[in-house]
Amino acid sequence: MNHFLLYLLLFFAPIVLAGCQPEQEPAPAESAPPSSAGTASSELTLADPFSPIAPEGGTGGLFVQIHGGASPDTLLGAQFDGARRVELHETYATDDGLRGMRQINGLPIPAGETVALRPGSFHLMLMGLQAPLTAGDTITVTLDFAQAGVVPLRVPVYAPEDLPTAHANH
Repeated sequence: MNHFLLYLLLFFAPIVLAGCQPEQEPAPAESAPPSSAGTASSELTLADPFSPIAPEGGTGGLFVQIHGGASPDTLLGAQFDGARRVELHETYATDDGLRGMRQINGLPIPAGETVALRPGSFHLMLMGLQAPLTAGDTITVTLDFAQAGVVPLRVPVYAPEDLPTAHANH
């Protein structure tokens, strides 16, 4: 039970702490070229994907930069064979200053703009993991877009202390 609580703390602490950071605008697609871990479709580019470690049976998060193509698109959802379900979520603030998460049905990707799935903002939740997400692993997730269709994405898994620095201030 103590390991489970530790994993929960390790997963949710960055999300909660990120909510305390000032909101920053994502970089335009021109100034943020896709990483070697990214995937391109004919209309959009995915870059800098990552997932923190998470326990078997628990919930993991998935974060990625989505650079819009020449025409707008919408992220409809995702699939991961290693999870019971995957949900697209947003983090929000309440009137009394608390933060929460809620499932959303789609995320618009404007043409030529970058939308960041990051801790404390939009993100994918990998729920009911069939095996732990272990540091050093790479998982394959498919993202479902209204225009680009199904786009596979290879996502590296990191321990909290090794999360990519590009996301450290988000």
